[in-house]
Amino acid sequence: MASKKAYNLVIDSIHSLRWRNETKVPERIFVSGPITPRDCTLTEAPQIEQRNVDRVIEVAVTLIDKGHFVYVPHFDHFLYIHYSCKKDYGAWYYEKDYTFLDYWATALFFIRPGPGTNKELDRAMASNLKIYYDLEDVPEVRTNAK
Repeated sequence: MASKKAYNLVIDSIHSLRWRNETKVPERIFVSGPITPRDCTLTEAPQIEQRNVDRVIEVAVTLIDKGHFVYVPHFDHFLYIHYSCKKDYGAWYYEKDYTFLDYWATALFFIRPGPGTNKELDRAMASNLKIYYDLEDVPEVRTNAK
């Protein structure tokens, strides 16, 4: 059996390669951006929320085109506006999102601050996930990404 020191060297090397993404392996990226509008009228709220969803989808498509896998919590927007959704699941949405952030994601793409996104950023940092703030910083991992 390999020594603990040798094992730790291998693990450290893997983490180092993952951090720099020299392995050209797709990341599993949690896309974090505000969804809920603040300080607006009832007329403006759905328009702002839709723009927020659209922005996250634009980022997700670019990340997919670069060869990565994405988790987009904003897709829940379509769940909670659906006619069959009769109650507010509130905290359940956060629990579900944190499950993906804690157990699935290898990176977080942070679009901009907000009450929920700041918590996601803090959680990703505490888990030592790679954090991207700009699409230019996300490497392309497949040449046939498109």
